[in-house]
This record gives sequence, C-alpha cells and structure tokens, in this order.
Amino acid sequence: MIADAKANSRTKGQVSGGNESSLKRSRLAPLTAAAWADAIVNFWRSADASSMIDRSQTLDIFDLWPGCGETAWLLMNALHRRLQVFPELAQRLRYLVVAPNRDTLNAIRAQKEFQLWIANESLVPVLWDPDRGEPCLLTPRKRFAWEATNPVVVLANDVWARLDQRLLAVHYGALLEADIGALANKQSDEEEAKLWFPAREQGLPAGLSPLLRECLLRFNSVPLPLPIGAIEMATRVTGLSKRGYLMLASADGTFTEQQMRLQTFPSLVERHRKGEAMPVNFYLLAKYFERLGAAAWQSEAAPGKVIQAVVGTLPRPHRILDPVQASLSNKNCGDAAALLKLARTATGWSRPPSESILALLRSTDFDPEVFVECTGAIMEILKPDTTVDRAPWREALQQIWQRHLPLPGTRPLHRMLAPALMRAGSWGYARSVLQRGLQIHGNDALDFAHLAWCEFRTGRLVEARKWIHRALSMPEKHATVTEVAEKIEDKLQRLHGGWLQTVPSSRMPVICLEPLDMLHAEALHQQYRDPQIAIMTGLPALTTLDATREWVNGHSTDSGRRAYAVMHVDHGFLGYACMAVSGTIAYFCFWIGADYQGLGFAAEIARLTCELGIRQGMTHIYTSAYADNARSLRSLERSGFTRLPIRALPPDHDRIFLFLQGAGAPVLDPEADLIAYYRDEKLPLKFPDRIAVVGRAHSGCHEHAQQNDAARA
Repeated sequence: MIADAKANSRTKGQVSGGNESSLKRSRLAPLTAAAWADAIVNFWRSADASSMIDRSQTLDIFDLWPGCGETAWLLMNALHRRLQVFPELAQRLRYLVVAPNRDTLNAIRAQKEFQLWIANESLVPVLWDPDRGEPCLLTPRKRFAWEATNPVVVLANDVWARLDQRLLAVHYGALLEADIGALANKQSDEEEAKLWFPAREQGLPAGLSPLLRECLLRFNSVPLPLPIGAIEMATRVTGLSKRGYLMLASADGTFTEQQMRLQTFPSLVERHRKGEAMPVNFYLLAKYFERLGAAAWQSEAAPGKVIQAVVGTLPRPHRILDPVQASLSNKNCGDAAALLKLARTATGWSRPPSESILALLRSTDFDPEVFVECTGAIMEILKPDTTVDRAPWREALQQIWQRHLPLPGTRPLHRMLAPALMRAGSWGYARSVLQRGLQIHGNDALDFAHLAWCEFRTGRLVEARKWIHRALSMPEKHATVTEVAEKIEDKLQRLHGGWLQTVPSSRMPVICLEPLDMLHAEALHQQYRDPQIAIMTGLPALTTLDATREWVNGHSTDSGRRAYAVMHVDHGFLGYACMAVSGTIAYFCFWIGADYQGLGFAAEIARLTCELGIRQGMTHIYTSAYADNARSLRSLERSGFTRLPIRALPPDHDRIFLFLQGAGAPVLDPEADLIAYYRDEKLPLKFPDRIAVVGRAHSGCHEHAQQNDAARA
C-alpha cells in the first residue's frame, strides 16, 4: 500500500492500496499530458528508426498510478491526437492501468469514457501486487501474464513521493539517519541531536552505497532524502521491461546540487507536520539509473515540481533520450502552473478580451482548471448583447470537456460548462454535458432546468416540459426553475395550431419551425451579424440588440406576416423564414444565420415553410432572389419553385422572380398576378408593359415584395 507521508517505516513498494486509495486523484495538466504524449511518440519513433520496434506487437504504456483514471484519460486522448499522423504506431498502442487490487481497476472499468477503449483492448486493466507475482492483464477475453514485447513506457506521475523514503543527512563527513516523525515531535535541540544515528547501508540496492559515499565528498551538511521505495519499484518495473524502457516521473522534489544545498531540515520537518511527503531526491535517482547504464534527464516542471525522463536497457540510450528531452523542453510543461495563476486574475478584468481568454485556453491545451478560473470572464464575453464570434468558443468549450473526466465526489464541472456552452449556442453539446453530469453527480433541480432550457431553445418543447416537470418535483427550489417553467408554459399556451405551431421536418429531423417571438431575439441578433444578410435581403441592418428586439417584436405581432424561427436540435436558432400573407397568396422570405450558411439547410427550410403555407390555405407563393445569388436560386428550385421569365425594369432588373403553386390550386397567370400585386400595393418596382391584368388585394406583402427575400442559402 502507499506509504504514509508521515511515516519512515520501510514498505515493499505497492503503489495503490484499498478502495479509498484507489480513488485518490493524481492530476496531470492537459499541457503536461500533451508534452508527455509528444515525448512518448518520439521515443517510439526513435526506437523504431533504430529497428528496436516489432510492429506486429503492442506498444505498451505501464501506468503505475492510475488513480481515478484522469492521467489515462488525458494521455490517451493526447496520444490519439498525436498519432493521427503515425497510424502504424496508433494501431499498436496499449495503455495498461496497473493496480494491486480489483477495486481500483473496477472503478476505472466502470467509467463510461473508458469502455470503448477497454472493449478494443487499447486500454487494459493490469492486476499487479509487486510483492506477490507478475503483472496480470485482465482483458475482456481472458486473463494472462504480461510480457513486454517492445520498449515500454513506464509512467510514474505523482508516484515516487507516495512510496517509502528515508531521511539521511550528510554532516561534515558523516552519513547520518533519523526518523522524521521523531524530529517533528522533538522538544529541544539537545533531544534532536540524540535522534540522529549512523545511517544503515546494509540491504540497500546494489550501486546505491557508492552514491551515498560520493555525496559525502560533494556536500558539507545537507539533508539527504533517500527515495528507497522509488528505487525498489523502478528497479522491479524496469526489470520486467527487458526490451527497453522510457520512464516518465514527476513529483515535488530536487534535482540539482544547488537545490539540495538550499534544502533545510526545518523545511522537511514542516512538510511532515502538514502531512506532506519529503521532496523526492531526483538527483540521487538520476545518478542511480546512470550507474545502471541508463540515460537520465530532469528539469523543473513548475516551482518545486520535477519531471524526469529515463531511457534504459537500450543501445545508445542518450541518442534515444534526445528527442524525448526535446519534447519535454519545447512543450514548456512548467507553463501550465504559471498560466493557471494568470487565469486566476481574469475575474478582475472589467472588459475581458475574447481573443486573450481564448489564447490563454489554447496555451494551456484547454485546461479545465483554467476554464474554472476564467468562467466569470467567459460568461461576460458571451453575453447576449455581444456579437463576438461564437464558433471558436464552441470549439474551445468542447475541447475543455474532452479533457475532463467526470468523477463522483469531484467538482461538478458540467454546472459551470453547460451555461457557457448554451451562451455559445452549442445547445446539443450542453445537453450531453448535463446528462453526463446527472449520471455522475445525481439528480439536481438546476441541472434538470438547464436541460429543459436546452430543449426549449432547440424547438423540442415536449422534451422541455418533461425535464422541467422533473425539476419542479425536486425538493430544492430555484428561481431559475420557476422562470424556465413559466417560459415553457407560456409558449405552449400560445401554440394552438394553424399558423401557430411547431413544424418538424420528416425529411431532415434535426430542424423545425417555430413561431418567432421575443425569446429568439438574442440568437437572431447573433446570427444576423453577417452584413451580407441585410444586403441580400433588403432588411434593416439591426446593428444593436435593442434594434433587433424591436424588429422581432414588429414581425412576430404583425397579423400579415407568419414569421418563424428555424430551430436546430443541436445548434438552436438557425435562421428566419416568413410568409407575408394576403388572402390565399403569400410572399416567401428566408435567410440562414452567419454560422450555418452553406450547410445544406436552405432547400428544406423553403420546402417546410411552403408546405405549411399550403396546408394553411395558400394557393400561390412568390419569392425572389438577386440574379447573382446562385445558392439561393438553386435552393429555391430544389424546394419546388419555378423561375418566372419576367424581369422588373432598371434599376431592379437584377432580381429573379419565382413561383410555387399548391396542389389543386386554380391555374392563373403568375406573371400577371405578380404585376398586379406590385401595382395594387403601390410598390416601387416597375415592369414592362403587357396585357392589362385584374388587380388583387395583397395587403401585408408590402415589405417582403420590395426586398430580395430568398437570402443566403
């Protein structure tokens, strides 16, 4: 089991114990995970270039401290991203999560996020008690002993400090030892002097005694923590890796002679009193591995935190270590901690710049901890009245969730991330994040309300009502729950059929139409930010949210217009469609939002809206598009519209008019009807002289007929 950080008694080197220990977290920052993944790939590529890799066999990663699985989650994802360009290595990757008991392994196997990897055996639980036998692989098919068939990567993130350490000291030519627990409880300096005794060298691993004698020559009086548990465990694991290994380790520690000289006895005693382990002596570890013929490199990953890479049991290990060292150096693993500190200042920014926060997230490889610190700033950036481009934010927020392993008893990140995703318009992803959060952390009224809001803002009113009913049934009360419930019920009461209904598409089930109302104004304002929409439709610029709200209010309450929001099951507001109705004649207008143009929605939106109009009694539907708006013209023709040969006189001769007739509708002269409409409404367009036509009453079509209504497809 893990050695108590306060104890000095020897342990045999197990890395995890019972169920409580198995659930301990060992966080590896995403930026560090990316650097480690790069180092691992370069290790294998370098070994492969030297003909040391058998491509028919697995490339194993032996994780000595899987904890809750967070390191495995981050590293596996980082490795898959890195190995996309090296498919010959990717298909042989196998991540071994090692523990001495089944409780730890079962907890990892139960994680939904790991089950696909476990099923295809790219992640395999390994049962191994170093005191009792050899590692045993527990695959879905069978149980069998592990044997290294290629150079192995051994991971010891936050491992060595968990194992036994002895406190030695060099004191003017003498090698002494003391129990740090006794030192922490000493009552006087005289008592402390009696606690030190000559160090015991018998039973030390071969090669360690000469290193200790070397320290007597290099130092005057310094504490000398001896990582005996780390040495024993590393020796055992590397002994199993007969075809070579790369060992990556990280822990609080020292690695230079200067750091060892500056380390004080009181600082070690104070750490012990706080329940912290002694810093790991990576200096001694490096010297020990080098005596065994390995190549070692170590550096400071963060203040007080050391990262060490060791390559051994391979010819020319320094040559293999060089690209590993380059990866760990170039990736600046130490920046993760510094950037996290910088993120903590984001809450004080009065006007947080979007690009700066995004750059910070990218620089930390989308670290969830950085997101937590920046949440307030991000929510400010994504306020409804801003027209900041949401697309990079949707991508960034999704990347953050992909680097988070949701675990019981940990911070419910979904409750911070889902609202940001909703503000970014990533409703489908917010929905999945909330559902996973509920699975891990249990029922919560606010989570149910947020799920209801996701469904409400994506046109799924029936599902929204189900979720809000679950929220209302919970004992805890939230103002948000009440507010969401009121909005859902208000909309449902207004949808009483006819033109006022939600209209799903059977051909494209991800979209639907719902009557436009003020709740769509914020999303409409965001999607309308492309100035070409106003230019191509002739609609107002709507440069402010207030102007947009005023426009939406006018269109949603105008009895002559049947205005609809086009809703997507994952993206929410997609675009706008409208029928300007006069008797049984309608003029059709639509546009697609800035983020969703060119994705194939236009023809179905036109078809769906016109079918609704025909069901509501429209016999003839007109529309128009500029002659150079090829995408809209194609979409309209695919949806059933036919071009009319008639053109308006200059300066309006650059638009194409189209016509759609409902099944069973009376046959009429569409050109004559169109001319009559413009004449009777006293609209500015003029047409060439032709046979006189009977005028029609087309009240309510005025605005749409003088605009180029079929907008960006």
